[in-house]
Amino acid sequence: MNHEPYPMYETQEDYDAEQRVADIVAQRWRCEMQRNRKLSPFDFIAHRGGVPCAFIEMRTRHNPMYQYPSVMVSLTKIIAAKQHTEATGLPCFFVVEWTDAIGYVNFDCQKDLRISGKGWNRRNPPDEVEVIGYISNEQFQMLK
Repeated sequence: MNHEPYPMYETQEDYDAEQRVADIVAQRWRCEMQRNRKLSPFDFIAHRGGVPCAFIEMRTRHNPMYQYPSVMVSLTKIIAAKQHTEATGLPCFFVVEWTDAIGYVNFDCQKDLRISGKGWNRRNPPDEVEVIGYISNEQFQMLK
């Protein structure tokens, strides 16, 4: 059995886009955004004066908000959010930038679970299938 590590799919463009959105979040929420290391469950920790106030997962989409009715998130992120909140009492937010809006939702929101399809245009290997949650766009609160 071959256990090769998964390739990293994050590009410098992705990194820069996340940082740009993190700067907007920091300004709107009056906090600082500390980027987590690669492969951490969440992209950022929002904090004020060094006191953490939330865990943040970022996503940048290349389409308008209502081109699709929902945004997908992996079950592993959903589980990580539940564990982080249970362990710390801090919320975990999913921040999404579309081409025409930026919104956020608490990970404890309603999700429709489905199985992903092989070959979907995701960052996972093309043959990987996983459980994913669909979060309807209506649940997002707008930042911009």
